[in-house]
Amino acid sequence: QRPNQLLPRYEPTLGLRGQTMATKPLTQRERLMRIITGKRFWTLFEIQQESFNRFGVHDSETALSARFRDMPMNQRVKRIRSGTHHTFEYRLEG
Repeated sequence: QRPNQLLPRYEPTLGLRGQTMATKPLTQRERLMRIITGKRFWTLFEIQQESFNRFGVHDSETALSARFRDMPMNQRVKRIRSGTHHTFEYRLEG
């Protein structure tokens, strides 16, 4: 296991003229948007696992649910996963 696998990943920030400034970590909301935007539906557990795999950050299911509720209503899609009675799945539509 490489040491950098446990550290949060950072992305460069652009200044006024497009030059790269110091890097800063993505916010929880930004991580969530990057994971669930698209055609695939995700459960909170799957989002939590993807956040750790992709960004090296552990986000609780409770916090991810709260960030989902902060997203614009016209982009949010929530449904019960087929074959289950209580498992919700989420995505954002472009």
